Amino acid sequence: MTPAELIERRKAFGYNQTQMADVLGLSLRGYQKIEAGDGEVRRVYELAIAQIGLELAIEQNNPMLAPQSARKMALDFARMVAG
Repeated sequence: MTPAELIERRKAFGYNQTQMADVLGLSLRGYQKIEAGDGEVRRVYELAIAQIGLELAIEQNNPMLAPQSARKMALDFARMVAG
């Protein structure tokens, strides 16, 4: 995930930098460094952001908040369950 993609996800969630830092367990300054490209978007943060997106998609009834990979897996799962 690039810093630009991170910013895009944060804005899609309706979060400011402080809120995103809080849900990721980062200091505000640490989060700002990542957005600025001065820090690494670690895999653990990518996974947390995907989970946040999935939870918000369900809460807000907006599937577009879920990452594309989660939407695909959900469709595959639904097809499997449907038989």
